Amino acid sequence: MFAPFMMNAWICGSLAAIVCGMVGFFVVLRGESFLAHAVPNGAFAGAALAALTGGNTLLTMGIFALIGSLGSTAIRRRARSDTATALTLVILLASGSLFLSLSGKYALQVYSLMFGQILGVGTQQIIPMLIIGILCILAVIIVRKPLLEASIMPQQRTVLGVSPAWYDVIFAIVLAGAATMSVPQIGALLSFSLLTGPAAGACRLVRHPWKAMVLSAGLALLDIWASLALGYLTDWPIGFFCTAFSLLIYLFATFVTRRGSR
Repeated sequence: MFAPFMMNAWICGSLAAIVCGMVGFFVVLRGESFLAHAVPNGAFAGAALAALTGGNTLLTMGIFALIGSLGSTAIRRRARSDTATALTLVILLASGSLFLSLSGKYALQVYSLMFGQILGVGTQQIIPMLIIGILCILAVIIVRKPLLEASIMPQQRTVLGVSPAWYDVIFAIVLAGAATMSVPQIGALLSFSLLTGPAAGACRLVRHPWKAMVLSAGLALLDIWASLALGYLTDWPIGFFCTAFSLLIYLFATFVTRRGSR
């Protein structure tokens, strides 16, 4: 379980869980779960283009994730939020499918980008992931208070003297960063799972926002750790355990909350 190849998986999985857990708190608070599903697919399209052109995968993924996140944010100012996100999602998926089809690496690339290859992470991939993850965490810590106010009261004209629209942009950038650092290792679908399940459970269990954000990161860590351990012991897909535990976290939190209210 702690073989050399597994150590990289533990490190990368833990980094992704902490970042996704903290960013996921704002995803759930803002009701942006659909956007959190669309942005990792934007990163998927970027990686597909890199496979086609031979470009830098991480850089291309970051550009596409940012385009998807900012594009959806800009479009929904003129349309319903779910409509804007849906339009962004389908064009990104279609673009990724086209790039993979042209590259001739369709089956392997789809599996890798959608479900990740966390057990095949090399040491050289940890440093870029660590840098992007630290930047995302710092951004969340620095703007946590105004971002919280803008998330709770989106119609308010200004938050600490700044238009809430700017905090929408900041959130879009942070979400794109979380997707960029997590998708290459854990895949688009697992990234979405860690962004929503633990955070949704934490928001139900804890009322204080900052405690909920910390709890969200902690639950995401438990999720990925348990998934890695069971994946190693059973040889079953780690993605199955990760998504299953995310669902169980939310169901458990819902059960506890309802029982407490009774």
